[in-house]
Formats: sequence, C-alpha cells, structure tokens
Amino acid sequence: ALDDALDTLRLTVGIISDAGRGSTRAANAHRAMRMYRPSSPWLERMQDLPNPDTAAAERPAADAAAGSGLEPVGLDLDAIVERLSDTQAAAGLIPGYQARPGQLRMVRSVYEAFMAQDGKSVRIMEAGTGIGKTLAYLAVAIPFARASREPVIISTSSKVLQTQLIEKDIPAAARLLGYPDIRFTSMKGRANYLCRTKLDRFLDDQSMSEPPPDSFGVALLSAFANTSGHGEVDRIPGVLYQIYPELERHRREVTSSDSGECSRQTCHSTRTDCVFRRARERLEGAEIAVVNHDLLLRWPSDYPQTNRLVIDEVHELSERADSAYARTAEAIEILHRIEATVGDRSRSKAREVEVLVETGRRARALVTAVGAEARVLVGGEE
Repeated sequence: ALDDALDTLRLTVGIISDAGRGSTRAANAHRAMRMYRPSSPWLERMQDLPNPDTAAAERPAADAAAGSGLEPVGLDLDAIVERLSDTQAAAGLIPGYQARPGQLRMVRSVYEAFMAQDGKSVRIMEAGTGIGKTLAYLAVAIPFARASREPVIISTSSKVLQTQLIEKDIPAAARLLGYPDIRFTSMKGRANYLCRTKLDRFLDDQSMSEPPPDSFGVALLSAFANTSGHGEVDRIPGVLYQIYPELERHRREVTSSDSGECSRQTCHSTRTDCVFRRARERLEGAEIAVVNHDLLLRWPSDYPQTNRLVIDEVHELSERADSAYARTAEAIEILHRIEATVGDRSRSKAREVEVLVETGRRARALVTAVGAEARVLVGGEE
C-alpha cells in the first residue's frame, strides 16, 4: 500500500511540475481532474497553473538521437556481424552494450533462416539471459525488410515486450544499423483500442449524470484519450486497474471487440478519429510490425501477408493456440443440452421417444464418467 501511495504521489507531483512548464499532456490531466474528479485534494495545488482549457493534442518531441550518422548495413552477414562487433559505435546508442559471442551465433542462425534458398526454413533457438536475442533477430530483420521490401512480423506473448520493442529496442537497433527511418508499428486486436464514438457517448453520459461524476477512472480515460495518439488502452499501467477497480468496467464501455459495430459503414468517426483504423493504415505501410500471439493466430485475411516471421516467447504459443483454436464444453453444459433435447418428450410412450430417452440417459452417464476421468488425470478430486 505504501508503494502504491508513493507511486501516486510521484505521478501527481510530475503532473504538477509538467503543467507548470506548460506541458499539454499535464494540462489535459489537470482539465480531466477538474471535470471528473473535482474532490481530488490535488486540485488545490494546481490552481495557479496555466489554464488547461487551452490545451490541444500533444505533439511528440523530436528525437535528438534519431540519426546516428552510421552508414546503413546491407543485407550481408559479415557486414551485420561487423557492425554488432563495433562496441564503440554501439555504446553511444545502446548503454552498456557489449559484443557477445552467443549473440553473434544467433545472428548467423537467424540470417540463414531468412535467406533460405527455398524460402521455407524454421529455426527454433533458445537464448539465455544476457545473450541479447532481441538485437540478434532485429539485426537481420531490419536490413532484410528494407532490402526486400517485404514486411517482417514479430510476434510476442506479453504486451510488456511488445511495448519495449516499439519504444526502445527497434529504434535503438535501427539507429545502430543505419536505418533510423525504418517504418515500424504495433498492431493489436480491436478491443485494445479506444472507440471514439463510444468514448464520446460515455463522457457525455458522465457529464450529464446526477450527481456529477467524481471518479478518477473517468478522469484518467478522458486525459488518456486527449493525450495519446495511439489510443491503446492496454498501455494504461496495470497498477491503476488494481487501485481503481471501476477502471476495468469503464475500459469495456469505451472499447469495441465486435467487428459488426466497428465497420466502416457504421462508424461515422472512422475517417478522422478512429485510432484502430489509423493503426491498420500504419500496418499497411510498415516494414516491421510487432503483434501479439493472439492476433497472429487469428490473422485476418485482409492484413498484410509475409513469409518472414519472428516468434519471440515461443514457449507461450501452444497455450495461446489452445485458446484460439480449441473448443471446450463443460460437463454441466452438455447435460443441460441433453436434458433440453429429451426432457419434454420423455412423457410420451412412443417407441422412438423411449429410444431417445435411453440414449439421453446413456449420454449423461458417459459425460459423468468422462468428467470424473478427466479430474483424475489432472490430479483433481473425483
């Protein structure tokens, strides 16, 4: 509890400090707190800050280190290995970088898989902690994508790694390899993005509610929507969902997992404000695309196709495949279906109905037996 309180204190102090310097992001947070969390004691500390009503969309700051001055590395194994072995060049871009023999061996294996003559090669590699596996596959994927004009898809299990790749690993690797202009993006399932139509409706309802809203969760969603250009709600820190349980319910109200209500024909905000559609457009032009296993296993037919795929955290893939492709049925569900089928007819004395009832009885017995056996196999109680 103390750690959570300290984290909240640091966050709030940071907002106040940024707002005092005229930060649009902090001003959006200030405005959202005034509208949807008026009882917050921190508002008193914000009274003398710049007027938040003048805030607009935050423009990303220019990255001073965007260009490294290094020549682009061609799609050549020796050239890639030489660049990764240049500790002096890499140290200025990747703090603490050291050339690792294990990493260079992995680079060679990834390169051979990408450059297979028949175009069909699968390599399974296990890299211990500290090997630098991410840079090893990026060192091949980035020059390949640029030289071949064929997109490379990188799939991860965790959203944490997906975010790390987008915000840290790919930009650093691209600068080291001489491709600071590489086009990369992340793509997630529809339910991970704010729906502008639903969000506007939700905030309007909150504003008109009686009594007026006094919720940190509502304030956070409002500030997040007005500040983040990506609209990816899964980037909201998980600790906030634990501190403010209502945030999860609000998140479901402002996102959409149904393609039927998220089509070009039905969403009037598609052309300008739909962050999901913008993410789809970025995917079309990306040279490197980072996705999660769940989306990879359900890859839509109208998404870009590629023959080059890197699956990180592959040990999680089989479990995700089970949830994507397997169909399950609880014993009680099957029993209810059987009873619904034969129950109303069991009062008839017709021979064919008697056969159906007997079949239902045997089916129920079979379901019970299978369920008991399954519990034994997994170590459960009978």
